[in-house]
Amino acid sequence: MIDLSLSIKILLGMISVLIIVHLWLARRFQILGDRQVSTLRMFHSQEQPTHPPALIRDFVLRSCPSSQRCPETIRIHQTGEMRLSEQGEWIPFTATQDFAIQQPGFVWRARFRAAPRIKIRVVDSYVDGHGYLEARLFGSISLAKAEGAGTDKGELMRYLAELVFCPDALLNNSSLQWRELDPSSVEVAAGPERAAVRFDFDLNGNIVRSSAPDRPRLVEGQEIETPWFGTFADYKVLGGYRIPTRGEVSWLLEDGPFCYWRGRITQLDVDPEGDSMFSFGSLNQPLHPQVVEG
Repeated sequence: MIDLSLSIKILLGMISVLIIVHLWLARRFQILGDRQVSTLRMFHSQEQPTHPPALIRDFVLRSCPSSQRCPETIRIHQTGEMRLSEQGEWIPFTATQDFAIQQPGFVWRARFRAAPRIKIRVVDSYVDGHGYLEARLFGSISLAKAEGAGTDKGELMRYLAELVFCPDALLNNSSLQWRELDPSSVEVAAGPERAAVRFDFDLNGNIVRSSAPDRPRLVEGQEIETPWFGTFADYKVLGGYRIPTRGEVSWLLEDGPFCYWRGRITQLDVDPEGDSMFSFGSLNQPLHPQVVEG
């Protein structure tokens, strides 16, 4: 009986240690995402933004509130689902995504429900010139992690493609380089490696598609540049901004498109968790869409 009691105590002690380690690792993962978001609010530029083509200027003027100053960051809330392969099951998620306005940067924090009791947390980001992706089971056990030059390029391309969700950045991000391709499409590029994304517009002047021929895709441990595109639809006003609220993202493979992400935007927050830059003034006031129009 004494030996059994001692064994139970040892087992309970080991379980307690595992729980403590799990909570510590999960908390550190949460802090990592929080710190990345805080870093986005520190992104300011003294350089004058390059005026984009008329298609973009007109889009911003229709999309941004006329009476609101340019924020530091925008946060969108998402619901959707993803899959890892063409035959894979769709896994539901909820997420928030923070965007920097004056410099390229975003932080996507998601919670996936892989099974009734199986939860996966993901941080996918581009902060201070570096891409980062990590998925953790229950927020503590690392399942996948990606960093390096290919991730840097891929995450920067994601930021560029999703500028449609933060129209202020289209005018106020001095890192963006613009090129008009034809009457219904433009190209935006950024970064030392000049990652570039194409925007296509419909007859109403809405951005309905973003694409790139060379986004890095991880295949059996190797990064292969692959055609990639996203589609946008169902424009609505959220948080004062007129943005698309439904989208899908696909790889264009040899046997056709592979849609791996589809979701909806449910909410948009302006300068979440404080807006000290504009409360106390700034030496670098971003442009207002109406100023560009004049």
